[in-house]
Amino acid sequence: MTEKIQFSGSDIFPNNTFVNDKNNISIGDVDLEELADTYGTPLYVYDENTILTTIKDFQDSFNSEIENSVISYSTKAFSNPYLLKLLDENGMNIDVVTGGELAIAKHVNFPPNRINFHGNNKSPEELRDAIDYGIGHITIDSFNEIENLRTITEEINKTQDVMLRVSPSIDPHTHLLTTTGVLDSKFGFSIETGHAEKAIEQLMKIKSLTDEIIYHPVKYKILFGTKADAELQADFKIVKNPDIVINDNEVKSRVISAINEFFALDNWDFGESFYFTELSAYVMQQLSPNIVTFVVVPKQESQNFGSLFEIKSESDEIFIPGA
Repeated sequence: MTEKIQFSGSDIFPNNTFVNDKNNISIGDVDLEELADTYGTPLYVYDENTILTTIKDFQDSFNSEIENSVISYSTKAFSNPYLLKLLDENGMNIDVVTGGELAIAKHVNFPPNRINFHGNNKSPEELRDAIDYGIGHITIDSFNEIENLRTITEEINKTQDVMLRVSPSIDPHTHLLTTTGVLDSKFGFSIETGHAEKAIEQLMKIKSLTDEIIYHPVKYKILFGTKADAELQADFKIVKNPDIVINDNEVKSRVISAINEFFALDNWDFGESFYFTELSAYVMQQLSPNIVTFVVVPKQESQNFGSLFEIKSESDEIFIPGA
């Protein structure tokens, strides 16, 4: 029986990675040194158990927040027939960015309605091949691509669902090669320059292309916490029910949970107004009978007691709590 020895840093390796009794690293019961001796190096090794566990983690996490979430694997990371069959069997969608990646998907009969054709350098031939296969979506990356798709779809008399890739002009301050959303990026349509709006206008004139998903630029209006604007920062004052024994930490935790539930994104739309009376009623209901009073107190001395009882948002803003 193989002795399994855990080692420092093993958490960055695939599941069930350990040092075996030969002092070699194994994944499952597969000795990596024996693999290297058999197939040579460099050698890429993918663990099916890790892939399946990761798929389930993503699906469970997203679906717990947003029902019927669509999780897509980018085949430019790695693609072969066995992996695509595995993804298909486990309900995953895929993004392809080249005709070669699409060819592998076609080879294993990956469901075309669960494929999105991404990428900023698709040739007319690749676009036609994708449309002929019945691909679910094509993500458009340039004005030239809009015209190519117009020509192809009108020529073969087919309607194609598309999405637009937009650049929000936001620098995430990460590695230069993965910074694709800044203003001077070669990817997508810039919101700041008006190119995204112009692209949408062009699409709306083309009957053979349907823009099912339109980007809605959003600003989050943070309320109450230290990350909120100064005039929106506040403290909550709570009076516990003297007839019930409950510690302060539990009350605080439950109040924060209730506030987060109240501000769940599904409950709000752009441009809505916040009324403290509604939040107060919700919190009181959730914590009844443990508390008898719940009020908001502005942190700025210049504000009066009722200045935060109604807060309005702009048409591109949506509320989130900073409590």
